[in-house]
Amino acid sequence: MHAVVALALPTVEAFDLAIPSQVFGDQVVHAERYTFTVCAPSAGLVPSTAGYAIRADRGLDALADADTVVVPGYLPLDDPGEAVCSALRDAAARGGTRRPRGLGLHRRLRAGRGRPA
Repeated sequence: MHAVVALALPTVEAFDLAIPSQVFGDQVVHAERYTFTVCAPSAGLVPSTAGYAIRADRGLDALADADTVVVPGYLPLDDPGEAVCSALRDAAARGGTRRPRGLGLHRRLRAGRGRPA
């Protein structure tokens, strides 16, 4: 089974997170192909741009299990911190696929660290 993990950073773009959750989180259609997890720098509620909080069941440890990592956009476009960057680098080094979305992609490309996947 292919493990897809979305990393929700404060304040996550709700629409950017909704797309992969609809595609990979639909357990009626994809129950035997994908698992989908939302993680954050620490487990718990993550504010979104839509005014409601997203529940992240796991912290950065979830990235260690990921085959594909989705990074939705977030505002403001601040540095997410060394712990987040280190966890993403570790996932990439294991061969995980990174899929930045929306503002997350924009920020990575501006910083010269992203390549569209």
